[in-house]
Amino acid sequence: HRNHLHFNLCSCFRCSRIGWAFRLELLDVSSIGRVAIKRKIPFYLFIISLLLGCVVVYLFLDPTQYVWMPKCPFRLLTGWNCPACGVQRAFHALLNGHPSEALAYNYLFVFSIPYAIALVAAYVLRKMNCGESFVRMAHHPVLAWVYIVLFFVWGVVRNILGI
Repeated sequence: HRNHLHFNLCSCFRCSRIGWAFRLELLDVSSIGRVAIKRKIPFYLFIISLLLGCVVVYLFLDPTQYVWMPKCPFRLLTGWNCPACGVQRAFHALLNGHPSEALAYNYLFVFSIPYAIALVAAYVLRKMNCGESFVRMAHHPVLAWVYIVLFFVWGVVRNILGI
């Protein structure tokens, strides 16, 4: 039999009740669907292992101590800090529990973390077919443009103020 009942836990934005709601969904689990899922699993496992590998590298290795760590080409060419300069050092400091040090390396990176988490949450919610209003808000073009403008303004301000 090709279909089965599936319980999906998702946030209930449409009803007035606060909390979580169970939705019953009838999902098609045909062989085509299983093949598509099997093809995506190695890709997601690869991405997760790559991210975990980066976390381990930046947890234990200080980017300022190793020549092979990537350097900013904009800074090497111009001597100015680009908007992303200091992200590796800030990430290393955050992973080692030094938030004030991370903030000193790159303010924008530290303040961008909640936005990045919101984008990942929106992606997951969209895949789960729930949280439509949150997904629309996180993917709103105005929010993306505000972030892009802040990125370039930060690049100018940090060089004027010497941050």
